[in-house]
Amino acid sequence: MDSRVVISRSRILFSGLLLAALCACSSSPEVKDEKLATLPIEDRQALADEQRAVDVAQTNVEGARAAVREAEQFRSIVGNEQNAAEQQQKAADKAVELEGQAPDQPGAEAAGRRQRVASENRQALEVKDEYARRLVMLRKEELDLREAAVARAKLRLERAQYEALQARGLAKDVDRQAFEEAERAAEREYADQQREVSQAEGYAEAARSIWNEALRSAEATENRMQPEESIGSPQKPEPQPQPAVKELPAQPKTPIEETEQPE
Repeated sequence: MDSRVVISRSRILFSGLLLAALCACSSSPEVKDEKLATLPIEDRQALADEQRAVDVAQTNVEGARAAVREAEQFRSIVGNEQNAAEQQQKAADKAVELEGQAPDQPGAEAAGRRQRVASENRQALEVKDEYARRLVMLRKEELDLREAAVARAKLRLERAQYEALQARGLAKDVDRQAFEEAERAAEREYADQQREVSQAEGYAEAARSIWNEALRSAEATENRMQPEESIGSPQKPEPQPQPAVKELPAQPKTPIEETEQPE
Protein backbone atom coordinates (compact mmCIF):
# COMPACT_ATOMS: atom_id res chain seq x y z
CA MET A 1 0.00 0.00 0.00
CA ASP A 2 1.35 3.40 -0.96
CA SER A 3 1.38 5.60 2.16
CA ARG A 4 3.22 8.59 0.75
CA VAL A 5 1.79 12.01 1.42
CA VAL A 6 0.09 13.37 -1.67
CA ILE A 7 1.08 17.01 -2.30
CA SER A 8 -1.58 18.62 -4.46
CA ARG A 9 -1.36 21.58 -6.73
CA SER A 10 -3.96 23.23 -4.47
CA ARG A 11 -1.51 23.35 -1.57
CA ILE A 12 1.23 24.78 -3.77
CA LEU A 13 -1.19 27.38 -5.11
CA PHE A 14 -2.29 28.34 -1.62
CA SER A 15 1.29 28.85 -0.42
CA GLY A 16 1.95 31.36 -3.19
CA LEU A 17 -1.35 33.16 -2.76
CA LEU A 18 -1.06 33.49 1.02
CA LEU A 19 2.55 34.65 0.82
CA ALA A 20 1.56 37.37 -1.61
CA ALA A 21 -1.30 38.48 0.62
CA LEU A 22 0.83 38.51 3.77
CA CYS A 23 3.59 40.47 2.07
CA ALA A 24 1.04 43.22 1.51
CA CYS A 25 0.77 43.66 5.30
CA SER A 26 3.27 45.32 7.60
CA SER A 27 2.79 43.13 10.70
CA SER A 28 4.70 39.89 11.22
CA PRO A 29 2.69 36.77 12.20
CA GLU A 30 3.97 37.05 15.79
CA VAL A 31 2.95 40.69 16.10
CA LYS A 32 -0.41 39.93 14.49
CA ASP A 33 -1.16 37.18 17.03
CA GLU A 34 -0.37 39.51 19.92
CA LYS A 35 -2.70 42.15 18.51
CA LEU A 36 -5.49 39.65 17.87
CA ALA A 37 -5.47 38.76 21.57
CA THR A 38 -6.31 42.38 22.39
CA LEU A 39 -9.45 42.47 20.23
CA PRO A 40 -12.87 42.74 21.89
CA ILE A 41 -14.61 39.44 22.56
CA GLU A 42 -17.20 39.97 19.80
CA ASP A 43 -14.41 40.36 17.24
CA ARG A 44 -12.60 37.30 18.50
CA GLN A 45 -15.83 35.27 18.40
CA ALA A 46 -16.32 36.12 14.73
CA LEU A 47 -12.74 35.07 14.02
CA ALA A 48 -13.28 31.84 15.96
CA ASP A 49 -16.04 30.93 13.51
CA GLU A 50 -13.60 31.36 10.63
CA GLN A 51 -11.03 29.24 12.48
CA ARG A 52 -13.59 26.46 12.94
CA ALA A 53 -14.15 26.45 9.18
CA VAL A 54 -10.40 25.91 8.73
CA ASP A 55 -10.39 23.10 11.31
CA VAL A 56 -13.30 21.33 9.60
CA ALA A 57 -11.63 21.63 6.21
CA GLN A 58 -8.43 20.13 7.61
CA THR A 59 -10.38 17.26 9.19
CA ASN A 60 -11.93 16.56 5.80
CA VAL A 61 -8.45 16.40 4.28
CA GLU A 62 -7.47 13.64 6.72
CA GLY A 63 -10.62 11.72 5.80
CA ALA A 64 -9.82 12.10 2.11
CA ARG A 65 -6.27 10.83 2.67
CA ALA A 66 -7.67 7.75 4.41
CA ALA A 67 -10.01 7.20 1.44
CA VAL A 68 -7.02 7.30 -0.93
CA ARG A 69 -5.24 4.66 1.14
CA GLU A 70 -8.34 2.44 1.19
CA ALA A 71 -8.75 2.70 -2.58
CA GLU A 72 -5.08 1.83 -3.12
CA GLN A 73 -5.43 -1.16 -0.80
CA PHE A 74 -8.50 -2.29 -2.73
CA ARG A 75 -6.57 -2.15 -6.01
CA SER A 76 -3.70 -4.11 -4.45
CA ILE A 77 -6.13 -6.85 -3.40
CA VAL A 78 -7.61 -6.91 -6.90
CA GLY A 79 -4.07 -7.39 -8.20
CA ASN A 80 -3.71 -10.46 -5.98
CA GLU A 81 -7.00 -11.77 -7.33
CA GLN A 82 -5.68 -11.33 -10.85
CA ASN A 83 -2.55 -13.30 -10.02
CA ALA A 84 -4.68 -16.13 -8.63
CA ALA A 85 -6.88 -16.04 -11.73
CA GLU A 86 -3.81 -16.27 -13.95
CA GLN A 87 -2.74 -19.42 -12.11
CA GLN A 88 -6.25 -20.81 -12.50
CA GLN A 89 -6.10 -20.09 -16.22
CA LYS A 90 -2.73 -21.81 -16.58
CA ALA A 91 -3.99 -24.88 -14.71
CA ALA A 92 -7.09 -25.04 -16.89
CA ASP A 93 -5.01 -24.64 -20.08
CA LYS A 94 -2.68 -27.41 -18.95
CA ALA A 95 -5.64 -29.69 -18.23
CA VAL A 96 -7.01 -29.07 -21.72
CA GLU A 97 -3.60 -29.85 -23.19
CA LEU A 98 -3.36 -33.15 -21.29
CA GLU A 99 -6.95 -34.20 -21.97
CA GLY A 100 -6.48 -33.31 -25.62
CA GLN A 101 -4.34 -36.41 -25.98
CA ALA A 102 -7.56 -38.40 -25.51
CA PRO A 103 -10.25 -36.13 -27.03
CA ASP A 104 -12.97 -38.79 -26.89
CA GLN A 105 -12.74 -39.16 -23.11
CA PRO A 106 -15.27 -37.39 -20.80
CA GLY A 107 -12.43 -35.52 -19.10
CA ALA A 108 -11.64 -33.58 -22.27
CA GLU A 109 -15.05 -31.93 -22.36
CA ALA A 110 -14.92 -31.07 -18.65
CA ALA A 111 -11.45 -29.57 -19.08
CA GLY A 112 -12.75 -27.40 -21.90
CA ARG A 113 -15.57 -26.12 -19.72
CA ARG A 114 -13.17 -25.28 -16.91
CA GLN A 115 -10.96 -23.45 -19.36
CA ARG A 116 -13.86 -21.27 -20.53
CA VAL A 117 -14.83 -20.44 -16.95
CA ALA A 118 -11.23 -19.56 -16.05
CA SER A 119 -10.89 -17.36 -19.12
CA GLU A 120 -14.06 -15.41 -18.36
CA ASN A 121 -13.12 -14.98 -14.71
CA ARG A 122 -9.72 -13.62 -15.72
CA GLN A 123 -11.28 -11.16 -18.15
CA ALA A 124 -13.77 -10.01 -15.52
CA LEU A 125 -10.93 -9.30 -13.11
CA GLU A 126 -9.19 -7.20 -15.75
CA VAL A 127 -12.32 -5.05 -15.87
CA LYS A 128 -12.42 -4.97 -12.07
CA ASP A 129 -8.85 -3.70 -12.00
CA GLU A 130 -9.83 -0.84 -14.32
CA TYR A 131 -12.58 0.10 -11.88
CA ALA A 132 -10.09 -0.04 -8.99
CA ARG A 133 -7.72 2.20 -10.95
CA ARG A 134 -10.47 4.74 -11.62
CA LEU A 135 -11.47 4.65 -7.96
CA VAL A 136 -7.94 5.55 -6.88
CA MET A 137 -7.92 8.43 -9.35
CA LEU A 138 -11.27 9.67 -8.00
CA ARG A 139 -10.10 9.53 -4.38
CA LYS A 140 -7.00 11.56 -5.26
CA GLU A 141 -9.12 14.17 -7.02
CA GLU A 142 -11.32 14.33 -3.92
CA LEU A 143 -8.21 14.87 -1.80
CA ASP A 144 -7.21 17.77 -4.03
CA LEU A 145 -10.69 19.22 -3.59
CA ARG A 146 -10.46 18.97 0.21
CA GLU A 147 -7.07 20.67 0.15
CA ALA A 148 -8.43 23.42 -2.07
CA ALA A 149 -11.12 23.94 0.56
CA VAL A 150 -8.43 24.32 3.22
CA ALA A 151 -6.64 26.92 1.11
CA ARG A 152 -9.85 28.86 0.65
CA ALA A 153 -10.76 28.71 4.34
CA LYS A 154 -7.29 29.86 5.45
CA LEU A 155 -7.35 32.81 3.09
CA ARG A 156 -10.75 33.85 4.44
CA LEU A 157 -9.43 33.59 7.99
CA GLU A 158 -6.33 35.67 7.24
CA ARG A 159 -8.38 38.34 5.54
CA ALA A 160 -10.89 38.47 8.43
CA GLN A 161 -8.06 38.78 10.97
CA TYR A 162 -6.38 41.68 9.23
CA GLU A 163 -9.67 43.46 8.59
CA ALA A 164 -10.58 43.10 12.29
CA LEU A 165 -7.23 44.56 13.28
CA GLN A 166 -7.54 47.37 10.80
CA ALA A 167 -11.04 48.27 12.02
CA ARG A 168 -9.62 48.72 15.54
CA GLY A 169 -6.64 50.72 14.35
CA LEU A 170 -4.24 47.86 15.09
CA ALA A 171 -3.02 47.24 11.55
CA LYS A 172 -1.51 49.56 9.02
CA ASP A 173 -1.19 49.33 5.25
CA VAL A 174 -3.36 46.25 4.89
CA ASP A 175 -3.73 45.68 1.15
CA ARG A 176 -7.36 44.58 0.85
CA GLN A 177 -6.98 44.06 -2.90
CA ALA A 178 -4.20 41.50 -2.36
CA PHE A 179 -6.48 39.41 -0.17
CA GLU A 180 -9.39 39.73 -2.60
CA GLU A 181 -7.24 38.62 -5.54
CA ALA A 182 -5.90 35.67 -3.55
CA GLU A 183 -9.43 34.65 -2.53
CA ARG A 184 -10.71 34.85 -6.11
CA ALA A 185 -7.85 32.66 -7.28
CA ALA A 186 -8.59 30.14 -4.51
CA GLU A 187 -12.28 30.13 -5.46
CA ARG A 188 -11.36 29.42 -9.08
CA GLU A 189 -9.10 26.57 -8.03
CA TYR A 190 -11.85 25.12 -5.86
CA ALA A 191 -14.41 25.33 -8.70
CA ASP A 192 -11.94 23.76 -11.14
CA GLN A 193 -11.29 20.91 -8.71
CA GLN A 194 -15.02 20.34 -8.27
CA ARG A 195 -15.24 19.78 -12.02
CA GLU A 196 -12.30 17.36 -11.87
CA VAL A 197 -14.05 15.36 -9.14
CA SER A 198 -17.30 15.28 -11.10
CA GLN A 199 -15.51 13.98 -14.18
CA ALA A 200 -13.60 11.35 -12.18
CA GLU A 201 -16.87 10.21 -10.58
CA GLY A 202 -18.37 9.70 -14.01
CA TYR A 203 -15.44 7.59 -15.16
CA ALA A 204 -15.47 5.52 -11.97
CA GLU A 205 -19.23 4.92 -12.16
CA ALA A 206 -18.91 3.81 -15.79
CA ALA A 207 -16.06 1.44 -14.92
CA ARG A 208 -18.05 0.00 -12.04
CA SER A 209 -21.06 -0.64 -14.29
CA ILE A 210 -18.86 -2.46 -16.81
CA TRP A 211 -17.34 -4.53 -14.00
CA ASN A 212 -20.79 -5.47 -12.65
CA GLU A 213 -21.84 -6.63 -16.10
CA ALA A 214 -18.64 -8.65 -16.53
CA LEU A 215 -19.15 -10.21 -13.10
CA ARG A 216 -22.73 -11.24 -13.91
CA SER A 217 -21.57 -12.77 -17.18
CA ALA A 218 -18.74 -14.71 -15.49
CA GLU A 219 -21.07 -15.98 -12.74
CA ALA A 220 -23.67 -17.06 -15.29
CA THR A 221 -21.05 -19.00 -17.24
CA GLU A 222 -19.80 -20.66 -14.08
CA ASN A 223 -23.32 -21.58 -12.98
CA ARG A 224 -24.03 -23.20 -16.34
CA MET A 225 -20.87 -25.26 -16.08
CA GLN A 226 -20.96 -26.02 -12.34
CA PRO A 227 -23.29 -29.06 -12.30
CA GLU A 228 -21.05 -30.87 -14.71
CA GLU A 229 -17.77 -30.06 -12.99
CA SER A 230 -15.69 -32.89 -11.60
CA ILE A 231 -14.05 -33.00 -8.17
CA GLY A 232 -10.65 -31.38 -8.08
CA SER A 233 -11.30 -28.60 -10.60
CA PRO A 234 -9.37 -25.35 -10.04
CA GLN A 235 -11.19 -23.00 -7.68
CA LYS A 236 -11.95 -19.36 -8.41
CA PRO A 237 -10.33 -16.90 -5.95
CA GLU A 238 -12.69 -15.36 -3.40
CA PRO A 239 -13.59 -11.91 -4.74
CA GLN A 240 -12.90 -8.73 -2.78
CA PRO A 241 -16.09 -6.66 -2.33
CA GLN A 242 -15.96 -3.49 -4.39
CA PRO A 243 -16.29 -0.16 -2.59
CA ALA A 244 -18.89 2.31 -3.82
CA VAL A 245 -17.71 5.22 -5.92
CA LYS A 246 -18.97 7.74 -3.35
CA GLU A 247 -18.04 5.70 -0.31
CA LEU A 248 -15.79 7.60 2.10
CA PRO A 249 -14.16 6.50 5.39
CA ALA A 250 -15.97 7.22 8.62
CA GLN A 251 -15.84 10.86 9.65
CA PRO A 252 -15.44 12.11 13.26
CA LYS A 253 -18.48 11.73 15.54
CA THR A 254 -19.58 15.34 15.05
CA PRO A 255 -18.41 16.41 11.57
CA ILE A 256 -19.36 19.77 10.13
CA GLU A 257 -19.63 19.38 6.40
CA GLU A 258 -19.25 22.25 3.94
CA THR A 259 -22.30 22.87 1.85
CA GLU A 260 -20.27 23.21 -1.33
CA GLN A 261 -18.53 19.83 -1.05
CA PRO A 262 -19.82 16.90 -3.16
CA GLU A 263 -22.33 14.62 -1.55
